[in-house]
Amino acid sequence: MQTVRCPSCGAALEPEHNLLTAQCKFCGITVTLSPNDLGVDMTTSGLLAEMFRGEAAGVFLKRKMEELNMDEYWKHHAQTITFVAEDGSVVEISYIHHAVSGNTSIFMGRTNVFLLFSDSGDAARYVDMVSTMQYPPDDKYSMKQFLPEVTHQFVLQDRKVLVVIHRGRHEYPLVSFQKLPDVHAAWVISRLENLCCLLEFNHLSLSDIDIRDIYINPETHQACLYGGLWRASRTPKIPLHGNSYEAELLAVRRIAAEAMGYSAIEEIRGTIPDDFYTFLSEKPKEDAFADFSWWDVSLTLAYGKRVFRKLGIEDSTLS
Repeated sequence: MQTVRCPSCGAALEPEHNLLTAQCKFCGITVTLSPNDLGVDMTTSGLLAEMFRGEAAGVFLKRKMEELNMDEYWKHHAQTITFVAEDGSVVEISYIHHAVSGNTSIFMGRTNVFLLFSDSGDAARYVDMVSTMQYPPDDKYSMKQFLPEVTHQFVLQDRKVLVVIHRGRHEYPLVSFQKLPDVHAAWVISRLENLCCLLEFNHLSLSDIDIRDIYINPETHQACLYGGLWRASRTPKIPLHGNSYEAELLAVRRIAAEAMGYSAIEEIRGTIPDDFYTFLSEKPKEDAFADFSWWDVSLTLAYGKRVFRKLGIEDSTLS
């Protein structure tokens, strides 16, 4: 973070915990700061990355994300796109992150995520998957948190479909977190393993699950499958052969590697605890539930007792 100087006497200023103001210790004046004053990259990826790495990390860790001046942030960084619905009404959305997953575009708005489907059939399958999902009676992992809440649908004049889902507080695209420290990637894996168990419980296969489909909450590591469900397919209740969910479990490992900044799992050898690498590199267990049990043991062996670490909140979590 660059040094900010007092406009009156030229002394170095120390920003307050809210990053919005600084008081000069020499002449006493209070200065209102902007992201440009701080020299902080306020693009989506930069904002998230600075939460837990880089020179600005120490400042960002001193306050919760809601203390950011988000009104000002959205004013300067949000992009706007307009759609025309089938009935002629105009639908305008503002967003600060855009990703493409197959033929579907995913836009992150302030309180919603918008999925623009080129194929109306994909949109129908997506809504059907979300609305018919079943949860275990002893839902101790609160699995409803893993799936989106559809709030609106708009059929557009070009026959595309815009599906609106509620964006959970502080949920961001996993792909926006650059070079996630391994201890945090480990907790994200725990959530993704739970997600695979939910898919298996519903006899759903999503073999090509992608990092762009996943949103996470950086304070809790909670993962949500905002994209990809339109690609899911039903599997036999009695597997015909082997592990019907091996592809999903391998995808979890690839997603973890990508989140840590690696293009291949082999590149990670020697950079993370051996038990963590063994889990990533070896063949998954016979089903998602057995694989999660294996991961639960691997997590403890890799990092000692199972102590939760908040992402980007405590100094001890920094790499």
